[in-house]
Amino acid sequence: MPFFALASELLWPIILILDIFQFCLLGRMVAFIFFPKSTHPLITILEAITEPVLKKIRAHVPKVGKIDMSGVFAFITAEFIKFILGAATLNFLF
Repeated sequence: MPFFALASELLWPIILILDIFQFCLLGRMVAFIFFPKSTHPLITILEAITEPVLKKIRAHVPKVGKIDMSGVFAFITAEFIKFILGAATLNFLF
């Protein structure tokens, strides 16, 4: 098995997990805009998935006025990590 195929098989599950996290994060941000104090089970699940990461980011990223930018920062960071992993996978191809 070529090395790039092995690297691709190892990196794509990580990228998939980041995609799922971004989907949950986007769902949580949209739900918070429309239903800020909801206790719906789906929103509770989204909070349980995303809150550990957002809590750590909130400790380092200040609020902009009354707006919490930790979700945006987490989304952009996940996208950057996916870009780096995708570029690493492509570098093994050439």
